[in-house]
Amino acid sequence: SKLATPGASLVRAPAVQSCLASPPRTFAPLAVHLAPFSSNFPGGGGRGNNRIAAGFGALGTGALLLFGKTKYILGALKLTKLASLGSMVLTIGTYSMFFGLPYAAGMVGLITIHEAGHALVMMQRGIPFSPMVFIPFVGAAVTMNRYPRDAWEDAMIAFGGPVLGSIGAAGVAVVGHSTDSQLLYALGDFGFMINLFNLMPIGSMDGGRIAGALSPYAGLAGLGLGGWMVWNGFVSNPIMYLILLAGGWESYQRFANPHLLPPNYYKITPIQRTMIAGGYFGLIGALLIATDLNNRRRKPPEVLEREKHWDMRY
Repeated sequence: SKLATPGASLVRAPAVQSCLASPPRTFAPLAVHLAPFSSNFPGGGGRGNNRIAAGFGALGTGALLLFGKTKYILGALKLTKLASLGSMVLTIGTYSMFFGLPYAAGMVGLITIHEAGHALVMMQRGIPFSPMVFIPFVGAAVTMNRYPRDAWEDAMIAFGGPVLGSIGAAGVAVVGHSTDSQLLYALGDFGFMINLFNLMPIGSMDGGRIAGALSPYAGLAGLGLGGWMVWNGFVSNPIMYLILLAGGWESYQRFANPHLLPPNYYKITPIQRTMIAGGYFGLIGALLIATDLNNRRRKPPEVLEREKHWDMRY
């Protein structure tokens, strides 16, 4: 998902693994982990307006998350014991209208694995959390009911999502290569990309929490990287603008109001810092290599469309 900033209102990348940003005055004992999806979907039916509609849907939902409505949305979704299953079915149904049912189900499955990684670490460290909730066009959310004790614990929770998520994506890619399934190639690519994207060192994204454990200046570097990617067209998903805004606000809070963090938050050992840095850059490197290997046999959507058209003619 990541991705996670505690706060009364959601401002992280979601459920991507967390709130996109912290509230204006205080860090409440709440962190939603989100796993936002990349803009590089193969598409379900080749309908050009689908991407536009999906973009507006992501932008609108992200705006609600960023500007104060998140607690009400998540609260409403948690009213019943079937919230997790119901929101999952709703999300699969929504995505299937744009990308087809098989790809939509695979997307939600990979997001679930990512979020389960965060939940498992919270469970192991005795941090109470709420049931997983899915939000169409944003991802999924697992809410922490207390803030991590220090930067080390925060980083470990943030690592949980992309580590388990990457293992899940690798499993899908391996099966895809063994069966030469273009669907599984595409899902493997999606899995690698959402975990890699969530490792960007911005705000409450997984990478923001991990790199932020090393230095509060990491968030500024992440904002520069994200801005450069948007400016050069590497990321076209409109929710990225909201993530950058949220990341900017959180970076400001870390410098302007450091007392809002738990006491001794940054007091971790040199060995812990080394492990965080090694794990962070090692995981990014592994995902880049895995993405490259998977894409060597993955056909672009345009090629698949042409082949489908050719088969229908002959």
